[in-house]
Amino acid sequence: MEPTCDSLTRGALLLAIATAVAVGASAAPAAASSEAADAGRPVEAAPGLTEDARVLGPDPERALRAYWTEERMASAEPVALPALTREELERLEQPTVGEPGLVTPQDTRPGNRVPEQSAIGDMAAPWPFRGDAPATTVGKVFFYDVTEKKNKTCSAAVVDSEGRNLLWTAGHCVHGGKNRTWHQNWVFKPHYQNGTDWTYGVWYATWMGTWSKWSGSSNSNFDFGAVQVARNGWGQNIVDVTGAQGIAWNYPPNQYVHNFGYPGEYPFNGQILRYCHGSQFDNHHPGIGMMCNMNGGSSGGPWLGWFNGWNGWINGNNAFKITLDPTRIYSPYFGNEVLSLYNTMRWA
Repeated sequence: MEPTCDSLTRGALLLAIATAVAVGASAAPAAASSEAADAGRPVEAAPGLTEDARVLGPDPERALRAYWTEERMASAEPVALPALTREELERLEQPTVGEPGLVTPQDTRPGNRVPEQSAIGDMAAPWPFRGDAPATTVGKVFFYDVTEKKNKTCSAAVVDSEGRNLLWTAGHCVHGGKNRTWHQNWVFKPHYQNGTDWTYGVWYATWMGTWSKWSGSSNSNFDFGAVQVARNGWGQNIVDVTGAQGIAWNYPPNQYVHNFGYPGEYPFNGQILRYCHGSQFDNHHPGIGMMCNMNGGSSGGPWLGWFNGWNGWINGNNAFKITLDPTRIYSPYFGNEVLSLYNTMRWA
């Protein structure tokens, strides 16, 4: 889907993407053949409610509105980013690579906005602008982890789609992985700021998806997920309220990106949107990384390529760390599997 935007602006942005592809094509990671016997598949489920949430209302929306009080949100624990050794990561099956493609952000405006306080190197800084994208399109996820029996938090972003109701996040923010199950009581709060800003509402999951190699094997190279959310009480879809980012797949892993999320482990508190920016690197293994000290709670936060200060294309998501290296964060490579999951979830 390509929502309407100024043709010259969009043309300039797409030209920048095409240039990045031409320059970086030789840097594409080694990947399993697209003809692999078992490349995996999208897996989907309707979100469940815990018994203590179900009794709070006659339908999921009212039950979850009652369940997620400010106190419960404040006490929810940030999900720890999975940590792998380099040897473990290099043994994992890799994503497949095909033709590059993208979906344009809902709002592609001219110009470029640079924060006064810039995130430098690996230090995540507060994002200073409120009230429009990207802050309105990125938010905190709250859910109940069935295995650990705890309320948890992640990050996610609104991505444009035909259904106008889609979020992108990490796979472990929707499903616990191997020998675990789908999370319950799942809601998204965009524009989260110290738990006090309710301007953009709380959105309740109606359908969730991830990749089978995450849910069945906890393979971090496929640690991405997508969630459809219900309309609000005024009948609006989330994109109509918050705006939406684009998404891109099968581009070389050397893009300059802005990484957004809500890290909640020390020295962060998960109460404000933070960001890093810098060049991706593939570091000779399938995952792509960048310098950034975000930690637990930032899982699922978007990596926005070709970012103009408001919008960009999601070309990665916070997914894992390398053991004993807090200064870098990693994402799955966005290949054919991301396209497949997006196509499965993009319709209402």
